[in-house]
Amino acid sequence: MTRVSRPTVRGLSRRALLQTGAAAALLPALGAGALRAQTVQRIGFTPFSYAATLSVQIAEAFNAAAKQLGIEGESFDGQSDPSIQVNGLNQQIGRGFGGIALEAVDGGSIRGLARVAEENKVWLSHVWGNAPWFTPWDASEYYSLHIQPNEYEGLGQVTRVLIEALGGEGTIVRVGGLLNDSSDVVRSAGADKVIAEYPGITFAGELPGDWTPEQSQKAAAALLSRFPDTRGIIAQNDDTATGVIAAIRAIGKVPGKDILVVGTNGTLDGARRIKEGTQLASAANNPSFIGYTLAANLYDRLNGWTPEPLERALTFRAEILTKDNIDAYIERYIDAPVETHFDATKISRVKSPEDWDPQYELIPSDIDEQWINQPKPEGYTYPEAYVKGREDGSYERIVQQFKDHYKIKLLDKSPLAG
Repeated sequence: MTRVSRPTVRGLSRRALLQTGAAAALLPALGAGALRAQTVQRIGFTPFSYAATLSVQIAEAFNAAAKQLGIEGESFDGQSDPSIQVNGLNQQIGRGFGGIALEAVDGGSIRGLARVAEENKVWLSHVWGNAPWFTPWDASEYYSLHIQPNEYEGLGQVTRVLIEALGGEGTIVRVGGLLNDSSDVVRSAGADKVIAEYPGITFAGELPGDWTPEQSQKAAAALLSRFPDTRGIIAQNDDTATGVIAAIRAIGKVPGKDILVVGTNGTLDGARRIKEGTQLASAANNPSFIGYTLAANLYDRLNGWTPEPLERALTFRAEILTKDNIDAYIERYIDAPVETHFDATKISRVKSPEDWDPQYELIPSDIDEQWINQPKPEGYTYPEAYVKGREDGSYERIVQQFKDHYKIKLLDKSPLAG
């Protein structure tokens, strides 16, 4: 089947993207072994889907960061389709991109994509979904970075906000992401741990919402029909919450009053709903931070920087957004242009070798927490670099290093505000 070329998001706003549909089918893949043009300092990002506000925000931030760093950045729509995402990656390689980043549609594809990156000597960084128990240490050095929020902690915290707002009593349900998605599994585990602490809470049921508003609305409608006494809904991200809130309104109830909703990611839609009172809270896995960090990592690798082994898999902690702190978040990340959200030159170890600042609380990833409730493959052994780093003091030293360099806090004024 021939696919029609579509424009990239370079230079396009989210509004323009959503109005023009600037992310449809990609050109056919050039193939992993295609000869690449010798263009340097070009990086590309392929998100999950432009149908999700989260993906659009990450893409815009990635491109903004590339511009700050003085290189070319482009983004291409994954359309919630692993094959399209792989084709997009191959296309970027064929066009001479030296670094590629993903918000993976299917974590199971990462193992193969890491091989493609190695074969083509292209740096790969990505966020969220991965093949179970597969890490950058299980691939070549070209698998530069896997970054993920502390999903377990974040969903636990936002679930506690929901339950406390309900007075510790009542029926709640959950609308998840993709069935068996690794991020969805760990988020559920974090929420379940907190739910178990409250005997007055009845967890009635859950359905997958596929990370999209449309499917999440259908899932929420089915749950509300089956459990009409529902008082709270855990949406596994803010795009899911968009659909959940639509389903609540469709049955004549008031979100934020009759039924409370929490989400995660801190998207612009989620933040605005918290401000207006229709969403109670969100665990802010700031989308702009993800885009800036993926871009800065690729820039640094293209320009000779080598991370310590434990810096190849990082976790960042969510900021729990409620009505009490949402104004500062909206001022910096919603009302201000994406070009001012973070300072990519400070995130970069090449641009700022002495006074670099991640501008978020980062720690090396804990494999066991990342893959909680997911069985190890038969014969699994922990990566040698990971074990060594946890035993020789590297973990504690890197944690302290990130803490010492974290100067510009998430809810501070923008470092680039006029």
